[in-house]
Amino acid sequence: MDAKTKLKIDISLVANQLNAIAAFTPNEFSGVGFGKWDKAGTTFSIYRVEILDIGTHTWTEIRPEDLKWALTDPDLKNMKCWVHRHPMGSSIPGPKNWSFTDHNTARNEPLGAAFPPTSGWTCSIVLTPTGWTGRVDEYGPGKGTTYCEVVPNPIAEMAHDLKLLAWRAKGRYGRIAQGEESWDDFDSQDLDELDVLGDDTDDDDMDDLMPLLPMFM
Repeated sequence: MDAKTKLKIDISLVANQLNAIAAFTPNEFSGVGFGKWDKAGTTFSIYRVEILDIGTHTWTEIRPEDLKWALTDPDLKNMKCWVHRHPMGSSIPGPKNWSFTDHNTARNEPLGAAFPPTSGWTCSIVLTPTGWTGRVDEYGPGKGTTYCEVVPNPIAEMAHDLKLLAWRAKGRYGRIAQGEESWDDFDSQDLDELDVLGDDTDDDDMDDLMPLLPMFM
């Protein structure tokens, strides 16, 4: 893989399954994905996902015994992706989306492998508060990590609008809490009229409001 090549991870074939598990639990979860590269070698398409653990809000773990079935799975050679969720980062590819534990797992224990170089390469995708993001790790001398986007990524595509809505809703809720407005009027005013955003408000500020979204969806 050429480090200069823009890589993508395609989850369109397993999107419904991933959306279902994400809706089922607010906690972290983890599993493995099966997939193949396209002929150009630039898009890794995941066609099968096996979720192996639902953890806490801050921790998930795939134990060795959780993977015993894979040893006799006829599709084992295509089990190349680690799938999980955690409450940090964003859909914008980069190292900031991966904790120290994540990075250590991807680089030193990919899919439970004791010796990463024997794996050749693996990919990983993680669901962050603003959508999926990915990485491809190659093992061996001079090899490293390529951070890449995940497609389709509807949460990421809608993230700015959703954060804007949450920001405006928070401002409206605050006025209601102070008795300046009534809940009876909450749905009657066009959101465009709720100008609670200052000119210096940016996406970093609005990231803090992502946990509010479930209140307004």
